[in-house]
This record gives sequence, structure tokens and C-alpha cells, in this order.
Amino acid sequence: MFPHLTVKQNIAFGLFKSDKTRSSQRKNELVSLMQLAGLEKRYPRELSGGQQQRVAFARAFAPQPEILLLDEPFAALDTNIRAELRQNLALLSRDLRLPVVFITHDLEEAYMLADRIAVYD
Repeated sequence: MFPHLTVKQNIAFGLFKSDKTRSSQRKNELVSLMQLAGLEKRYPRELSGGQQQRVAFARAFAPQPEILLLDEPFAALDTNIRAELRQNLALLSRDLRLPVVFITHDLEEAYMLADRIAVYD
């Protein structure tokens, strides 16, 4: 996250090519989808680790990518938040029909989230 930008500004970062009306609608959709209502004017330092991660996901989803590449997105989170965000990511990727390439060292996490797995040794 960009520390000098609010939650809403961080989400909007990927929408610079969108017109203002569409950008505003998309930001509002993602705030709701990622359960960030009431936090829109806060800065990253004012958020918990889980909230920061949800903002980062919202920013990644904002431009409606065709695929999402995540490199150890839950590595710095505690166990409870990690479990909650895993579940959220699984539901969101299925609901949005968004393929996710997920890199992790945690095999349990891989088995929980993956439809297909590649293991490099």
C-alpha cells in the first residue's frame, strides 16, 4: 500500500484510465465487497494488517484484471487473519471468475485454495 494515500485513493490507483463516474462506482463496489466501509479516509498506518491486505486486494481487483498473480500475500499475517483472508480470496476468485496464480511456501495453504498445484523442488 502507498502510505501517503487513503484507503479509497489506494484502491483508485489502478483506475487512472477510467472516467470519474466509473472510477467512483468501482471504488464503492470494492469498498463494499472487501468490507472496508467506514475506513475510506484512513491511511495504511491507521489500519490493521488484515484491513491493509483487503485494501491491497481491492486495489488489485480494481482494474478488473483477467488474471491475478499473488506472491505470498498472507505471509506477514497472524493465523486468524490469514485463515479469514484465505477464505475471502477463495470466494472472491470464484465469484468474480478470476483465475489466480498463487505463490506460497505453505503447502496447507496451497491445498486449501488451489484447483491445480505445481510444486517446485
